[in-house]
Amino acid sequence: MKSWLRGQGRYAALIAWASVAALALSLFLLFRHRLSADHLSLWFNDNLLVASLVYTLILSLRGLFLIPSTPLLFMGIAVFPPVWVWSLNMIGILTSSAIVYVMVRGFGFDYLVRERYAARARQLSRLMEKHGEPVIIGWSFFPAVPTDVIIYCAATLRLSLVRCLVAVGIGEGILITFYVAGGNQLMAMLGMGGVAQ
Repeated sequence: MKSWLRGQGRYAALIAWASVAALALSLFLLFRHRLSADHLSLWFNDNLLVASLVYTLILSLRGLFLIPSTPLLFMGIAVFPPVWVWSLNMIGILTSSAIVYVMVRGFGFDYLVRERYAARARQLSRLMEKHGEPVIIGWSFFPAVPTDVIIYCAATLRLSLVRCLVAVGIGEGILITFYVAGGNQLMAMLGMGGVAQ
């Protein structure tokens, strides 16, 4: 019975994943003329609360699709105030990490990560068996690698979700701080501006 439920859960998760991907692609194709930087910036200025909720929702769900958060972070830097974009990114990344953890543990959804990052996942699993949280912090801080892979490894090794989220929060918090500070300076040098500095 338990294996049947797990199989059904995996099937339901795959259908949900494909549905969200199809919806996102359809919306992009329908509204791509409205996705210019100027148009988005004006919309975000006029609808800060709604934009914040949509932005956080996208950040929270992107881990299911193994989409890196860095491009979204730079989009957020362009349209949100610095402290606000930092906070939204932390909420989104921690929520995304928790979702990935639950999907791996609850639905056996690990095959996506295993297929895409098989070599890295094996190396990380060996490292994490010895060092645990310091590996998660270091991995989360390193910008060139997806945090979702380390969460996958942590979930398969049965590390505590709370310990994983604390470690991801430390690593990502430092990294996002550098990105937000550097991104605002870069935009200032280029004569560009966000919504509110």
